[in-house]
Amino acid sequence: MDSIPQSSGVYKITCVSTGKIYVGSSVNLRRRLNKHFSMLRNSTHINRHLQNAYNKYGETAFDVEVIELVMPWKLADREQYWLNKLSPYDREIGFNISRRTEAPMQGVKHSDEAREKIRTKMTGRNTKQGFKDKMRRIALDRTPAEIEKRSIAHRKTYIVTSPNGVESQIIGLEPFCSEHGLTAKKMSVVATGNRKHHRGWKCRYG
Repeated sequence: MDSIPQSSGVYKITCVSTGKIYVGSSVNLRRRLNKHFSMLRNSTHINRHLQNAYNKYGETAFDVEVIELVMPWKLADREQYWLNKLSPYDREIGFNISRRTEAPMQGVKHSDEAREKIRTKMTGRNTKQGFKDKMRRIALDRTPAEIEKRSIAHRKTYIVTSPNGVESQIIGLEPFCSEHGLTAKKMSVVATGNRKHHRGWKCRYG
């Protein structure tokens, strides 16, 4: 597909074994045609006529051609022009499902498996969106005090020993280290026992 431009236009896919054609348009011809053949290779193309021909004759039996480069806002009109001119929706001539650009999937009958995939996909989207909405509502309902309380509850407890030998119990390393000019990451290493001290300060889990 490297010879296909990444421009907007109308394209034609021809099965040379039968002479049947498929006509379409895209704002990015190369990307669209790559998508077509990716779906065909995986037997997931929604156009069963095109998929059946691909399965029967193989990818080498198909040619692609850019029949017209078109500005994006004229794509629908020019695609309709070529549909009218070439009649690829005629089963004796081509693979297109519909004769109108505004209803390209008119007449498509989804299998039970395809319908289930679509339903599952949409349900998954709704579930994810519902979870995000719920978490957003929870976040908005929390007061600053509640947020701070939850934050503290999730911080670990440590016993720190100053260079003078004074021990203190703290919750969370970040605030303490910030106040004493220390690096929380290095103090965390001290707490694990992989470092003896950080600037004279010792630390262990409380």
